[in-house]
Amino acid sequence: MFKNEKLSSFLLAILLSLGLVLAQDKSLQEGEEAFKAKDYDKAIAIFREIFFQPSKDITSEERFLAALRLGECYLALKKDDEAFNFFNIALQGKGDIKGEALIGLGVLYIAREDYLSAIDNLSQVINEYKSDKLLAYAYYNRGLAYKGMKWMSKALSDLRSAKAKAKGDEELTKAIDAQIKANANPPMINSSRERRSFSPASKPYKQGETTMAAPPSCGTWRASARIRERWNPL
Repeated sequence: MFKNEKLSSFLLAILLSLGLVLAQDKSLQEGEEAFKAKDYDKAIAIFREIFFQPSKDITSEERFLAALRLGECYLALKKDDEAFNFFNIALQGKGDIKGEALIGLGVLYIAREDYLSAIDNLSQVINEYKSDKLLAYAYYNRGLAYKGMKWMSKALSDLRSAKAKAKGDEELTKAIDAQIKANANPPMINSSRERRSFSPASKPYKQGETTMAAPPSCGTWRASARIRERWNPL
C-alpha cells in the first residue's frame, strides 16, 4: 500500500483526464469510450483483448496503446502492481504513448514516496517532449516530488512552469495555484545540503528503459494529476 493515502486520488484524477492518444480502429474506439466514461472493467476487457490478440504484432503501437490504457485503468482501480507492469510495457511505444507511460510511472513513484525515481521519470518527459499538455503534467508532478523531498525552491519553480504550460486546463491550473499558495512561505532549507543530496534527474534514458518502481519507485501516467478519490494535493 502507498504510504501517502491522500496523494493518490488527486493524482489519478488528473492522470485520467489527459487522453492524449486517439484510437485508430473500432475496438480501440470502444475501449476509449469506456475509459473516458470511467467504465474501467469494460475498458480493461476490451484493451486486454487487443493486447493479448495472437495475431497482433508484439511491437504494434496499438498494442502499446492498449498497455497504456490498461495501466491507467488499473491505476484508477488501485491495482498498482498491474498498473506498474503495463506502464513499463507502454514505455516501448512511441510519441505520447511513451510520454504518458513515464508520467504514469512518476505518479506511482510519488505515491510510494520514491521521489527520486519519480523525478527521473518526469524529467525524461520534460527533456524529450514539447507538447504543452504533457509538459504541464510532468512539471506539476515533478513539483510534487520535489516537495516530497523538501526541496521547496525547485518545487515552486516547477509549479510555475506547469502553470505556464497549463493554459486552458482549468482543473490543473486550480491545483497548481493551490500548491503555490500552500508553499508561499516554505520553511528554510539548507541549499548546500539540497545540492549535495540531489541526484541529477535530467539524465536521458534509452527508449524502453524502465525506471518505475523504480517507478515502482511510478509510473503517471500521465500524470499526475487527478488520481484516486483518496488522493488530495500534498
